[in-house]
Amino acid sequence: MKKQVGSLIAITLIATCLSIPANAAIKAGSTCKSKGQVSNYQGKKYTCIKSGKKFVWDKGVAIPKPVVQVTPEASSTPTPSKNPSPTPTPTTTRDLIVSEIHNALARELTNVNLVLIDDSVTGILIVESGISQGNINDTKLMMKKLFAAQAIMKLKKPPVVILGFTETFVKAEFSKYCSENISWVGTEPYTMDKYRNWALAGCLDTNPTQIIPMPKGEVITDHIPGALGSDMGYVAIGKNANTSKLPGWFVRGLKGVVAEYANSIGSTEWLPIMNGSEKCAQFKLSELSYSYEINSNWCQTSLGQGVARYMVARKGLKQTLQFINEMHALGSWSEADFEKFMGIPFSNMESEAKDYVVRLAK
Repeated sequence: MKKQVGSLIAITLIATCLSIPANAAIKAGSTCKSKGQVSNYQGKKYTCIKSGKKFVWDKGVAIPKPVVQVTPEASSTPTPSKNPSPTPTPTTTRDLIVSEIHNALARELTNVNLVLIDDSVTGILIVESGISQGNINDTKLMMKKLFAAQAIMKLKKPPVVILGFTETFVKAEFSKYCSENISWVGTEPYTMDKYRNWALAGCLDTNPTQIIPMPKGEVITDHIPGALGSDMGYVAIGKNANTSKLPGWFVRGLKGVVAEYANSIGSTEWLPIMNGSEKCAQFKLSELSYSYEINSNWCQTSLGQGVARYMVARKGLKQTLQFINEMHALGSWSEADFEKFMGIPFSNMESEAKDYVVRLAK
């Protein structure tokens, strides 16, 4: 499968066989896959219903928050007794390991009021006539988030973002800002009708230019953060000629985590992309691919993102980005490099990360 054209064309592959992830952006009225499908987002439970000939998300209902039960004895000084009764243990429905990592990730977020960021400073948005306004609004919001995350993203210039549903339009607009060859757009599997499967960015080192394929009139806002955030994430992870020498699961995984970071800007919590990584926990990282150039196994990206998120939670986002940039500079890597960075054996890092992604999915 083609992954790269020229020196800096980035392609994002987005799995289509999974259900809508629990933490993907959901809006009432936006399209969903099948009647009865359920997804939780920002404290609400949404259900897919049929409206006319389409399936859309309903208005959602609030999800009750977990209740922690604490007895007066547990919160005040106990009275001595000859036969004291055992104090009930506080209970919660949240997995402690997941909570620990979730809280660590949330501390990484930049506190920004996105409303105060003007569209004029976030880049250029080019839209083909017929694209849904919902997709336009969400793209503008993501561009604001990228601007707010500039300390991490390190883009040379604010991006040019092209939303289109025809091959002619996206190619013509792309060529106005970036001269890199994208003749492969429109060939299988990169056809416009398979818009959820791919996106591309070029000229990342000079004039970042992004194409996000879209359907005409349909709202698919969940596609935008993964496409725009992930492709621009190639800059943050230091993609260069040495990238092919690094492990694919780490390269693809960490750029996906950068997209999560950017998409979570403006929120009080980190919004992980639930991409089915728990289904890949049966594989060893060494089985998925130790080469960025090989991406035939979908689990490389999926599990890699879960492992990279675990690393960021334990060591910090800036530190993890510095680590991958150092490996890029060297043009080589070993498991010992990961062990030195993480402070634990590679096998422990891998097993703990897999345990986390499995728990997260429950």
